[in-house]
Amino acid sequence: MFASVLPLRAIAFQILFLLMAIAIESHVFAVQLALPPKQPNGVSPQQSVQIAATLNLLTAMAGWFVFFLIQPWLPLPLKQQLLSFIFFDQWSADAAFPAILAGFLTFFASFAVKLLGLAALEWLLLTPDEWASRRESSNPRYRLGQGLLKDKDRDKKPPTNLSNTLLAANAFSYTAILAVLFARRIVDEVILTLG
Repeated sequence: MFASVLPLRAIAFQILFLLMAIAIESHVFAVQLALPPKQPNGVSPQQSVQIAATLNLLTAMAGWFVFFLIQPWLPLPLKQQLLSFIFFDQWSADAAFPAILAGFLTFFASFAVKLLGLAALEWLLLTPDEWASRRESSNPRYRLGQGLLKDKDRDKKPPTNLSNTLLAANAFSYTAILAVLFARRIVDEVILTLG
């Protein structure tokens, strides 16, 4: 009785998606960001995993908080479809458009939460002396939203700012998650037709 109410499949997929997003985004962060504590070639792999894990856990918590906040005010048919999908993995064709819309909204909302979270992490990791030197600096690469950019290959390519890095990391992780969801749906359909 207890197992039929607990959404174990949803919990397992949430954990899988978090692990995928952390792995993908940490690679992007290690390649493109140079956050404090300063590293000559950007952040270390360990720091990039810590940053990606922090941002993705923050985003997941914010997402579930918003879900539980909005869910009571949804129209009854949409609420029933949503809960039947989460608890029983039953999907209806009527829920396709709201699901696609929710996917787009989730992408941009998670990007905004991650951008604010990374700015907060950067603020927490800077010492007061570094903040003072940043404020005194008139260099445009230290303006809000620009992040601390790497100096290597500056003449070969345009500089990558913090928002572009986060957008790319978010897009890569969402694309991988979408591919897993499509593969899962295809496997489920094949099992249903064979079984």
